[in-house]
Amino acid sequence: MLRLLALDIDGTILRDDGTISPLMIDVLRKIQEEKGVLVTLASGRLFQSMKGLAQTLNIQVPMISSNGAAIVDPNTGQKLFYRPIPLPTAKSVLAYLEDHLPRDLLVNHENGFFINRHNSLLRIPDPSPWVRERLARCTVVDRLADGVHFEPLKISILEETARIPETVAQLQKGFGSVLNIYASSEFSIDLNDSRVSKGQTLARLAARLGIRREEILAAGNAENDLDMIQFAGVGIAMGNAPPRVRHAADFVVGDNNEDGLAVFLKEYFGV
Repeated sequence: MLRLLALDIDGTILRDDGTISPLMIDVLRKIQEEKGVLVTLASGRLFQSMKGLAQTLNIQVPMISSNGAAIVDPNTGQKLFYRPIPLPTAKSVLAYLEDHLPRDLLVNHENGFFINRHNSLLRIPDPSPWVRERLARCTVVDRLADGVHFEPLKISILEETARIPETVAQLQKGFGSVLNIYASSEFSIDLNDSRVSKGQTLARLAARLGIRREEILAAGNAENDLDMIQFAGVGIAMGNAPPRVRHAADFVVGDNNEDGLAVFLKEYFGV
């Protein structure tokens, strides 16, 4: 019997335009209210950008943010688990990136982002909602390796889709022992502390709630969802997920723009 749903946000319960459908809202509310199943969100996003959606879905369970770097109570904002990238490691990888792999970088702290002045996001004439949301909470410095004096929750690299495997492999060689490095979307790579991932932190949350892995359903669409999908008793991959993620799942549903997850959950739970 399932007792907990752990759901990714972008590309999973949200459509590509950043909206959530009325069907998804209705299904997730009914699963909680009528079936007594807990629902949490497990995202690469900062907690601050998850709060509004948590309120919409009436989520009461602690949420997993920043790819598992934090577990935060949605009602109080209390951090129940917190594991950022150690500052020396962050400075080392930022120096390497800025010197050898110049890309657009976002260095995440609890309330926003640091970027350097070369970041192309600063020069987009008509930014998307994703870009606008980040620019509204960013601090611009000349050089991140020198300007970051905090332990980042994660570091994001914006990369061309075709170059992501090569860039990930290159970073793995130098930093794979101290960082988890994975594609978080078709245009980004995320870096977290090596002891952090959605799957590892879902295990921490489940233990806190007294829930066994067999009682968990997890759903996602990207490489950073892979170990969460593998950990859960029922693993769901979106139709828009890459092949490696789809192959690891127990079920593959329709894509996020077709309400693939909502349709599946509605039938699975009979709501």
